[in-house]
Amino acid sequence: MVNQRYFHHPVLGYVVLRAVKDKGLCSVHFQEDKPPGNHARQSSDPVLKQVEQRLLHYLNGEPVRFDDIPLHLEGTEFQLQVWHVLQDIPWGETRSYRWVAEQLGSPFASRAVGQANGQNPVAIVIPCHRIVQQNGQTGGYAFGSYKKQFLLNLEKHHQQLQLAFFTKPLPVQANSARSMTLL
Repeated sequence: MVNQRYFHHPVLGYVVLRAVKDKGLCSVHFQEDKPPGNHARQSSDPVLKQVEQRLLHYLNGEPVRFDDIPLHLEGTEFQLQVWHVLQDIPWGETRSYRWVAEQLGSPFASRAVGQANGQNPVAIVIPCHRIVQQNGQTGGYAFGSYKKQFLLNLEKHHQQLQLAFFTKPLPVQANSARSMTLL
């Protein structure tokens, strides 16, 4: 049995979550129209509730981990390998299609990586948006390049705020030529 929840986001549209009962999350996608049926929003599936809460935090610019979310993914062996590599890309960072191919031991499989990336069924949870072209351009995204750019900017903005906060020099006062006191 597949359960569903959704919420609306001003840029992404309706964020629709689906999970197979007792198996795990199987889909996170974005759509413009409200999903049919009123029951969908009310699913009490604990995996869906947990993913929804984490996605809401994520969309508020908070780094969130999804590595403990049970996933129920269907794909080819190659797709599953690509999706596994994507999960290791840190928040706020990007990697190229070629980098993923190299991680898989197939440095010339960039196009195949791109196709597998585009088939990722659980957007954000498996961060396929963090894959860019070798030249740094964002490249395509199954839900539209502006949504990919939004997600990248969201992570980059938060990362820059963190760096600014943690790298701000601490004020010091000179007591003598040889000692200083932190204020």
